[in-house]
Amino acid sequence: MAGLASGTYIGLFPLAKSQLESWVAGMENPEPFGQTWYDELLAVNPRADLGRAGDEPWRCFVTGMRVDEARAFARSCGAGYRLPTVEEWRALDRAGERIRQALAAWRWMEDRPSAWAVSLLEQGLYPLTWEGVLEVAVGGDRRLRGIGRPWTGLHPNLWRHDDDREIFPGEERFNYIGMRLAWDPPERQPGSFQ
Repeated sequence: MAGLASGTYIGLFPLAKSQLESWVAGMENPEPFGQTWYDELLAVNPRADLGRAGDEPWRCFVTGMRVDEARAFARSCGAGYRLPTVEEWRALDRAGERIRQALAAWRWMEDRPSAWAVSLLEQGLYPLTWEGVLEVAVGGDRRLRGIGRPWTGLHPNLWRHDDDREIFPGEERFNYIGMRLAWDPPERQPGSFQ
């Protein structure tokens, strides 16, 4: 997770399937996030074939969650976990933009990061805001919004990555809607006496 100036931490990446599996496996009572629920998500966006994960990176991330499930799942992860706000998401996006700008300088430095690390950054894999999944976030009006730009292989689109759009709770599962977690340390949580 990356620390924001506000004191909140936000996931560098959208929720990965491996993270979801780890959290659910560690829950005392995972319902409603049990195996049947997870199988429904995998039907929308199957797991990545490890040999081809680079060709279809969206298969590594959780999509297909309904917006109400995303909010409930974030809360179930423990004290302080929640969906990020649209403004927190945009702050992470700005940090990613500063890193992308630094790439130009790194190309000319002798002591630069490995070619692999640079290639990940060039592809926008930090922090997956320019192209990834449409992420559920909380708007200034406290309504759930979608922000981000899904990979075109997942959902063909011409969306701007930093425009937020209204998304509606419903029963349908979309293969391009995912989530990212935010976490407030104890001193930032409501009711804290620190």
